[in-house]
Amino acid sequence: VFSGSNPLLPTTRAGIAQLARASAFQAEGCGFETRFPLHFSSFTSGSPFMASIERAESHKLSVVIMTRNEQSNIGDCLSSLSSFAEVIVVDNGSTDETISTVNKFSNARVITSEWKGFGGTRQVGVDAASHDWILWLDADERMNDELAQEITRHLRTEELSQVMSFPRRNFFLGKHIRGCGWSPDRVTRVFNRRYCRFNEKNVHEGIEASGPLQVTKLNQPINHYSYTSLRQYFEKNARYAELASKERRRTQRKVFAVELFTRPIWEFFRRYVLKRGFTDGLRGLVISFGSAYYVFARDAYCLLEKETPPVN
Repeated sequence: VFSGSNPLLPTTRAGIAQLARASAFQAEGCGFETRFPLHFSSFTSGSPFMASIERAESHKLSVVIMTRNEQSNIGDCLSSLSSFAEVIVVDNGSTDETISTVNKFSNARVITSEWKGFGGTRQVGVDAASHDWILWLDADERMNDELAQEITRHLRTEELSQVMSFPRRNFFLGKHIRGCGWSPDRVTRVFNRRYCRFNEKNVHEGIEASGPLQVTKLNQPINHYSYTSLRQYFEKNARYAELASKERRRTQRKVFAVELFTRPIWEFFRRYVLKRGFTDGLRGLVISFGSAYYVFARDAYCLLEKETPPVN
């Protein structure tokens, strides 16, 4: 009910009501005649005062991040979120210093969860949040003060059916990538959990709503330091390809053998030529080939994994 840093300051509606009752009782018992008497009815649900408190609470926001062995990223990510009162970190079995790093930040707390797919695991954090408005990020993304202020400003006027999107600047091996389909890149990351929730996709998750959505487009970008080494890029591509194949089988998406040949070629051409990956030099070439491999591996998993006999 009361603030941990100052036990005399109430932090919830129940605390305010409790303080009001105590104050009114003490004033009456001591025979005080106050100029501005406290009435408990002023602190009940539906009163103008409590309505103002509820409006203030409705404008608060919780940040949700999902991690697994992100010690190289999580510290910088959380440092960029210092202006937000609550950050929920859903950890999926980290064996490095991720959790101990999170515990150094006073506005962050860790929830451990088994793997439920990207959407399902993120939803664990959404359900545990203290506030209805949710901002979800990855550990390799960085907030900036201008975007944080823009989000906070829009929260005062947004309806439940509103979601917010903002630009994302993607970096590969330390350089901002402008081609390969990586830019322009706009992501929808702010929503109200009373109206939206994460879908159950194993990979490339998103939000689904109980009705039509209205998107508010913010102007300030977020920075995404997606890959800091080639090994990380190729390993992540392989892992995502396997997850994407499971998602295709779950949705009964048919894959034909000829696609093992045609789709990777098309993917490389699309990334490198149509999406101007060649303007990013050697990095653009690597990204385009990596995308082609991802498509090849995803479809190979779909076609051959179910045919592979189990090992005794």
